[in-house]
Amino acid sequence: NYGEEYFRRLESEMISEAGKRSGIIISTGGGCVTREENYKPLHQNGLIVLLTRELELLPRDGRPISQRSDMAELYRIRRPMYERFADVSVDDSGSAEEAVSAVLSAAERQTEKI
Repeated sequence: NYGEEYFRRLESEMISEAGKRSGIIISTGGGCVTREENYKPLHQNGLIVLLTRELELLPRDGRPISQRSDMAELYRIRRPMYERFADVSVDDSGSAEEAVSAVLSAAERQTEKI
């Protein structure tokens, strides 16, 4: 109702608060990477996982930016930001169970590095 800038500001406030916690999963939308200020609170207590999926498989319903944007162009612009934020990348083209298993494996590998 109030536009993207208003939404992004609220999103950043929520990310800042949630990032102070540990032992939780924070599921963000793809646009959170457009604000550099979101990196530190997301990264401070956890692992940032980039879930990848073919663009044509991404849902667009209820997502105003996705509905009005060329998804390929949006991805082209955001891809470097996604890669900068991500600690690991996981393919999310299969089932939810496969994605969860891949995320847990990636988290375990990251933990072993520490």
